[in-house]
Amino acid sequence: MIVLLPIVKSIPGGIFYQDAAQGLRDALVEAGHTVQWFMLGEVGVLSAAEAAAGVRWANASGEKLVIDLCCWGHALSEARLQSAGANDSENVFDIAGAACVGLLYDQPYFQALSSILARRLYAVVPDHHHPEQIALLHPQLQLAGSLFAPPAVRPQNDFSCNWAERDISLLYVGSLAPGALHRPWQGLPNARLCGALADEALARPDTPLHRLALEVTGRLGTACAPAEITLLLREVEFFLRARLRHDTVQAVAAAGLPLHLFGSGWDQVRLPASVLRHPPTDYAGMLAVAGRSRIALDASTYLGGANDRIFHYALNGVPCFTNAGEWLQQAFSPEDGFHCYRMDGLDGLVAEISGLLARPQDLREQGDRARALTLSGHTWRHRVESILACIKPGP
Repeated sequence: MIVLLPIVKSIPGGIFYQDAAQGLRDALVEAGHTVQWFMLGEVGVLSAAEAAAGVRWANASGEKLVIDLCCWGHALSEARLQSAGANDSENVFDIAGAACVGLLYDQPYFQALSSILARRLYAVVPDHHHPEQIALLHPQLQLAGSLFAPPAVRPQNDFSCNWAERDISLLYVGSLAPGALHRPWQGLPNARLCGALADEALARPDTPLHRLALEVTGRLGTACAPAEITLLLREVEFFLRARLRHDTVQAVAAAGLPLHLFGSGWDQVRLPASVLRHPPTDYAGMLAVAGRSRIALDASTYLGGANDRIFHYALNGVPCFTNAGEWLQQAFSPEDGFHCYRMDGLDGLVAEISGLLARPQDLREQGDRARALTLSGHTWRHRVESILACIKPGP
């Protein structure tokens, strides 16, 4: 099969996007498929040259598939050409007979899934709640199927040191948007809704944000169209993401735990002297410091799944504590190195981390199990196998 991978050249380098794209490409080639990069200059923009290249691809022989990482190449699907014996033009994916798989490795309300033109459109989501969100935000969208498949790892991203050489006891990697902590929706038309939803999300941190939004709008008697719900979720998730990171870091820092902090924005936050601040790092740098760590800390809005950090920490033999515990608690156990905490129980998080740091043998054994579980079921090879298995034959 010929698999088309749209790549957006204007996206900054050194982030998850490039690493995941390479992992997908390597896994597809390993499985015997031909991979064709499709270089796009901008997100959501298709030049005449790019459209012509899409037409050439569609007219070439062979079975085809499109995998669109982050749905950033959706403009490619808008290129049209005349089908043989027909009066009307069709989009390139349908003319090619290709299924398109949109990987939603961000919240659905930040993704352009509904802008992809394809009769056989699939969604791959990192959170079990995302299909429900997609149905809420895009009620007219008819997907051929959806698949739960969190971001995976490339085995070569294991940079783990020997345990005795690990010089970072507790790691947090992640930037902070300080302005988001101060409810940035003030003055917007939906400010009242945003404030009410933010309050509800902080009070009930284990309930998916879109469900809270439906409760809040219903209670306030506000009827919101899908576009309005989308804006509401975007505004509040940006705030909530910052609050989760800030509050988690503050809790472990206030307890005097030996936290190594990597990321931008933290210079605008008062933290105890026990926190060792480091400059922001790119994705490769995050992997390198993971390999030097004994415990990693994660704060996430993917309550029903996992973000890209979880399995990369595990690959590097690092037990991880995350607030996104719904699926992880079902799939793994703390003895496997996957620990879950509650945002309304951060004192318990501090106690658990302190206790585990005092048991280095347990730490090492948990890290070993986490690595083994990741390599046995959460590499990009495993994700590609799952994606290909869920695609139904074309007409």
